[in-house]
Amino acid sequence: LDSLASYRLLSSALIRRLHFASTHHGKDAGARSVNRVMHRLESLHLVSRMDQRIGGYHGGSTSLSWQLSLSGHKLLAGLTGQHARSPLPASSWLFAQHTLAIAEVAIGLTEAERSGAFDLLRIDTEPQCWQDFVSSTGVAQRLKPDLYVVTADNDFEEHSFVEIDLGTEHQPTLTRKARTYRSYRDSGRHEATHGVFPRVVWVTPDRRRQGTVQAAVAATTEDQDGL
Repeated sequence: LDSLASYRLLSSALIRRLHFASTHHGKDAGARSVNRVMHRLESLHLVSRMDQRIGGYHGGSTSLSWQLSLSGHKLLAGLTGQHARSPLPASSWLFAQHTLAIAEVAIGLTEAERSGAFDLLRIDTEPQCWQDFVSSTGVAQRLKPDLYVVTADNDFEEHSFVEIDLGTEHQPTLTRKARTYRSYRDSGRHEATHGVFPRVVWVTPDRRRQGTVQAAVAATTEDQDGL
């Protein structure tokens, strides 16, 4: 339930990777456990499934996607004192795709930590990773990354904002977002608190889209080629 509150939407396959991979040998055994647990939570009216089957390369339960029901949100709000969020509307197909893509990256980072690649010190999802600030011109702004991640190895900490791009936004929209990152960097707010400004990691679906994002970011760097 906590994971569904953090990521808003998770496929059965992602739930298996996050919660059942270490306790079950083989994907099939883990998938069966996920099905039992999620259907039990559904019978208690704590979770609901999306009407559409989103994600996954095969049909069946592995492509089902789950979210907290209104009762599930209220239960966690009562336990944590946080405001209860509303479930995603069934019609938000594109938003659901993006939400699952964010979870895919976050869970991939969790799996990398389990394999010993690095320590995952912090991973903030939306809206906890959003940043309100005042620009150098005195305008109130909000930066809305998809994730904020801090990893560490024996020598360094790596701070990163993560943008998951599905190729649906036009280049002017990407440029505006890149300018917001620059404005946030120039405000000095993050460095005043953390001592460093994170790198911004853009995850794109293919090389062609990577070039589009690079062009959008380059349009904001002006004389700062290293930004």
